[in-house]
Amino acid sequence: MFTELVKKLATNLYKGMGPVGISLPVRIFESRSLIERITDWWSLFPHYFNLAAKCNDPKERFKLVLAGVIGGMHMGISQWKPFNPILGETY
Repeated sequence: MFTELVKKLATNLYKGMGPVGISLPVRIFESRSLIERITDWWSLFPHYFNLAAKCNDPKERFKLVLAGVIGGMHMGISQWKPFNPILGETY
């Protein structure tokens, strides 16, 4: 996969075109859209936010909200490129 991209880049540069014109192979895309991946980022929010709503101490509440946000960032990490929702893909 990497060698194909390098070959395409070299061909485009030889023809005087920039690297912008290279289309990415479909196999590097994730089967889910970006909108579906965003739901992964928010999957831990209900647990931590419900605990934070029941907590009276502001510092502990802040820690719980921050734990939910950081946990969501961890869930959103992926090396696959999601499909672009701007092009009309829906969840």
